[in-house]
Amino acid sequence: MTKLATALFFLTSSLTLAFGSNINESVEVSEKSFEVQKTADVVVADEVVEVNEMSDVVVAEADEVVEVNESIDVAVNENSIDPCLPEIFCEEQSLIDEEIEIMVVGLKPNQVVTLEASWTTGDQVQWISFAQFRADNNGIVNVADQAPLQGSYEGVDSMGLFWSMKMGNVVTPDFWDILCDEFCCRCAFPMTLRVFDENGDIAKKIICRITLNPDVEVIQLRENGLIGDLFIPNTEENVPVVLVLGGSEGGIPDGIAQLMSSNGIAAFALAHSGIGDLPPYVENVELEYFERAFQWLQNHPRLNGKISIWGVSRGAELALLLGSMFPDFIDRIVAVAPSSVVLSPNAWLYKGESVLPPAPFVVDFHNDFENDFGVRETPHIQRTHFERGIFLERERFEQASIPVEKIKCPIMLISGGDDQLGPSSFYAKQIFARLAKFHSKIERIHLDYPKAGHFISFPYIPRVNLFFDTGRWINVGGTPLADELASRDAWEHTIEFLCNY
Repeated sequence: MTKLATALFFLTSSLTLAFGSNINESVEVSEKSFEVQKTADVVVADEVVEVNEMSDVVVAEADEVVEVNESIDVAVNENSIDPCLPEIFCEEQSLIDEEIEIMVVGLKPNQVVTLEASWTTGDQVQWISFAQFRADNNGIVNVADQAPLQGSYEGVDSMGLFWSMKMGNVVTPDFWDILCDEFCCRCAFPMTLRVFDENGDIAKKIICRITLNPDVEVIQLRENGLIGDLFIPNTEENVPVVLVLGGSEGGIPDGIAQLMSSNGIAAFALAHSGIGDLPPYVENVELEYFERAFQWLQNHPRLNGKISIWGVSRGAELALLLGSMFPDFIDRIVAVAPSSVVLSPNAWLYKGESVLPPAPFVVDFHNDFENDFGVRETPHIQRTHFERGIFLERERFEQASIPVEKIKCPIMLISGGDDQLGPSSFYAKQIFARLAKFHSKIERIHLDYPKAGHFISFPYIPRVNLFFDTGRWINVGGTPLADELASRDAWEHTIEFLCNY
């Protein structure tokens, strides 16, 4: 798994890294259905319950009554809108995983306008989406209950403008002089909403989508070899904590930890590689490092000693490995895009030795010619090489298996059936099979999204399925729509699972 590949996983790090200039700028969104198929396997003790669920994730149907905030109600009910001065109404600051309503008022009855959303990253790459709407008889467009006439997404979706953004041009951002305060710059993502008609720009509003609430306490840890950031919600009580582990990109996965803390869950973003004196890659990472982290968390005066782990990609592999080696420290595990095996040589060490041999990774030199993969038309698919290893070298694959039967706490596995970085759905099923083989009594949940790819995260952020890294294009699977719908469902279940002590 390449270093930049999981760096693009927005849930593990800064979203600025997630949408760098090398990401595919022409992702197609052609699916017309706003249904997400989720197969959820829930196991409590030895009882297995399979749930096949078609979850309608449309925010509002066209015939539903949608409540709007007071400022919008007042403006509309008092007929105080000047039809010559269209205006955009929505929350100016909100959590990035929070659904918001966008309304345009002051339009002419039945006027056709285009609503555009844009975000410019720190490296001045612009992401942009649009949707064309027809105003109602009162001159109002309500994104939450209207399907666009055309645009970057289809169907009724209050947040369609956010997740359907595509990479546009490199620009000079015009919002830096307008941002509300330093906090917004540091922990938020300013987005510009514009309304156009046939004559040009008629309304504009800048909003901040934040990852960190201002009342969250932030404690930086740079001692005893540990590198991480602790985020504690505003509370007088001692609270449990979630240890957040990123993927092979390394560094401190602050983004997810910030968002968890803003949802009321204390979170500790801990680096395992790629920063400071830690290994530059997922290689020779010493598990004693995490033993020290567990002890630090258990002794922290603001925490109550209960520790869960959330990990993604290689971090999910690590989370399951830690659960099997140090089961008495851990109360819950969430593994996103998990692996049932150790994926690379000498990745994880304990007492100076590799804890497990790596799973086989088989390249077919007769068919995998350099010119046949890695170009945009035929991007590299890493999953193929892992699958060959599974079926051609089964014994080596089994030897690399993580002994998950030693885990003592509830676990939640989240996978995309179209994950092209690795067969994460297959790995999750292997984990369940091993737990059953050894008669494990732990509660386990598997949320599998057949059409989603590797990048299942939190909702309402731009989605990518191809990116360019070290001279080649890489396919991570899924579609923007499938990944978005999976992320909405998975994030809701994740927060509920981690809060359910």
